Amino acid sequence: MKKIIAGLLAFTLTACTFAGCQKNEQKKSENISANKTDDVTEEKAEAEELSEDGDYETALKEFADAYAENDRQKTLLMQNPKDIMVLVRALVREEGQTEDDIINTMQSDLYETVNSGEKFTFKRIVSAEPLGEDDMEDLKYAFGGRKCAIDYIIRNGGAENVDLGSLADAIGEIEAETEIYEAGIEEAYYVIYEAENADGDTEEKTVIMFHVKDDGWKAAVAPTESEKLEREDEERGKQLDNIVRAINTAIVEMDEQGKWNSEAAPFVISSDASMGHNIPSDLDRELFMERLTGYTEIPEDMDCFFVIDEYSVVYGCGTYDGDTCYYYPSEDMIPVIDCSGIYNTSEPTVKRSYDELYGYCCELLDK
Repeated sequence: MKKIIAGLLAFTLTACTFAGCQKNEQKKSENISANKTDDVTEEKAEAEELSEDGDYETALKEFADAYAENDRQKTLLMQNPKDIMVLVRALVREEGQTEDDIINTMQSDLYETVNSGEKFTFKRIVSAEPLGEDDMEDLKYAFGGRKCAIDYIIRNGGAENVDLGSLADAIGEIEAETEIYEAGIEEAYYVIYEAENADGDTEEKTVIMFHVKDDGWKAAVAPTESEKLEREDEERGKQLDNIVRAINTAIVEMDEQGKWNSEAAPFVISSDASMGHNIPSDLDRELFMERLTGYTEIPEDMDCFFVIDEYSVVYGCGTYDGDTCYYYPSEDMIPVIDCSGIYNTSEPTVKRSYDELYGYCCELLDK
């Protein structure tokens, strides 16, 4: 059961909480205020009635009201394909699970930090702009992934008869399918709207509203601009770590084939072929990069360099603009050399540019 839900929740439709991404440690409410039915046609009609209102402002107001009332089933219906309850009922078959349990799990990201007593009222739309290409691709992946899972259940005996084990195994295959991106999404907008709380104060909140062919308007929680930048920053840091792991793996492979000189002095290698320092004359750079990129790609807009000693990366740095840097093993570490060899040590926080750090490492190896 956990494997199935975990796989399906990889296709998440939420990036932060609908409540303006405010951090709150209140205990999650388990209340679901909506009537349930076993009739698929009634569920379809309910979902269509909720979301197919002709304009996204009407749908947004309804979604905001449902969220403020902690109506988790209604928000689930307004975020997902119209047959989403087929998926819920398939998961209910696991012993000890109820529809409430499953819906709360599927909506946990949406309600993770909400104060269940919070009340707010939708006031007006401040702005709306078409969703960017990358965000649209992410949205199609999330929505299309769940749609593919639902279609799989319907094709294989329905919620009452589908083999849950085969569904779990199919999750990986679903991720690889190109039709996952053909989710029927016709248009999508990043919307900023104004809401008023119980004290009469107003604040701006964000949401993605998207229209699905034959399924009406849907909502997906949108991160604020600051959260988008924070997420991007986190992903860039992870990318540098991925490259380090790929380098270390490539070194092991080359060493096993007798194509790695572990006795060479420490050296600096860069994503820019024109840069580097102390690189061993017998290093096959082309083979090295081929092995590296076989595990992870270096983004085209990313510059990075790595200090390598023997069989692994000692230090690494990456940048996208020359100023903001990402570090391995961490931002408060810097490589040094003494009689015991090269190693990292902590240093007071000093802001250095990418070029300054590259120059420092090159000079270090000349000592």
